[in-house]
Amino acid sequence: MGNSQSEGLEELLAVLRTARDRRVHVGYEEAAHRLGVSEKWLRERIATLPHRKMGKYVLFSHEDIAAISSMFAVCPPEGEPDSRAGSASISDLKPSRAGRRHAA
Repeated sequence: MGNSQSEGLEELLAVLRTARDRRVHVGYEEAAHRLGVSEKWLRERIATLPHRKMGKYVLFSHEDIAAISSMFAVCPPEGEPDSRAGSASISDLKPSRAGRRHAA
């Protein structure tokens, strides 16, 4: 393939990627990909997640995907130091039960 053909192909692929990203709604597969979860995970929780229903089709808008992501954000409480960081001493550590079983 010549250099100009290769450049033309790259331009076409860029246009197709951009068009795909501009879709107003996406299905389970694309929404799962954007969220970093499995399609099965989305399907199992669909009753509790924001989405669009058009006839038999379940679709997700950009706002729906952002809302789903926000629903599962984990943030430590503000103003409270992490009680685990630096407060434990060696004397506070205890072996697990698994370690005791193998020690015998």
